[in-house]
Amino acid sequence: MNIFGFRDYKELTLILIDERSQGQRGLRKELATAIPCQMSHLTNVLGGHGHFTLEQAERVCDFFELNEDEKDFYLCVVQLNRAGTPQLKKYFEKRLWEMQRSQGREKAHESPEIKLSYEMRSTFFSSWLYGAVLVLLTLPQFQNREALQKKLNVSSEVLDRVLAFLVENKLCYKTAGHFVAKDPYVEMSYNDPMISRFHSSWRVRALQQIETPQQDDLRYSATLTISEGDFVKVREAFNKALHQTAKITGPSSPEVAAVLCLDLFKL
Repeated sequence: MNIFGFRDYKELTLILIDERSQGQRGLRKELATAIPCQMSHLTNVLGGHGHFTLEQAERVCDFFELNEDEKDFYLCVVQLNRAGTPQLKKYFEKRLWEMQRSQGREKAHESPEIKLSYEMRSTFFSSWLYGAVLVLLTLPQFQNREALQKKLNVSSEVLDRVLAFLVENKLCYKTAGHFVAKDPYVEMSYNDPMISRFHSSWRVRALQQIETPQQDDLRYSATLTISEGDFVKVREAFNKALHQTAKITGPSSPEVAAVLCLDLFKL
C-alpha cells in the first residue's frame, strides 16, 4: 500500500494491521511483543489515547517491513502527531509534504510519463473545478470528500465525477479513504488548443469569487492610454513579477490554495 499522504500514524497503523492480518487474530499481540509494550498500552494508543515513543514507532516500521522512505515518513507522522506547538506541527507538516512530493516525482520517473489524451484534456480544462480539486488534494485538510465538498460548495455527484476522473487518469490516487494528488500541475504549452478554455474557466471562477470577496483578495482593473514603448515596459515588468512569484511559490510549504490570473492586452 502507499502510505504517503497519511497524517495520522494511528489510523495508518490500524490499516497496516488489517492488511497484514487478513482477518486472522493475534497480530496485535505480536506487535505489542515486538515494540515492546503492554497489550493495554497498544490498545490505548490505537484507540486514540497516548502515543508511541519514537523508539516504539521505529520498531513498528521494522515489524511491518517498511522500506527506508516509508520508515522516514512514518516516523515524521508520529512526530507531527506528538508535536505540542503550532510551530512544530507546521515544521513536520512541511517535511511530510516534501517527502510526499519527492515520492510523487520518483513514481513519475519510474513509470512512463502520463499524458492526457485530447478527449481527457478537453474534460480537464472544461471547468476550473478539476484544477481546483487537484490543487486542494495537495493539502492534508482537504484530502477527503467531506472537506472538499464543504470547501467548494458543489454537489456530491459533481465531486464524485471529478474525483473519479482524476483517479482514472492517474492525476491522484486514493488510499484509505483519502485522495492525494500526484502532481497539482498539468502543464500546457502556449499554443495548446486548450489554452483559451483553461484561461476562460479560471476567469469565470474569478468572477464568481467577486460576489463573495475575502479580506486578503487582491483585484485591480483599469483602462489606460500608453505609448507603444511603455506598453512593452509594463509587459516586461509583469513578466519579471511572475518569475519572482514563481521563485517564492516553488519552495513554499502548502498551507492554502490560491489562484492567480493576470491580463494585459490592447483594445
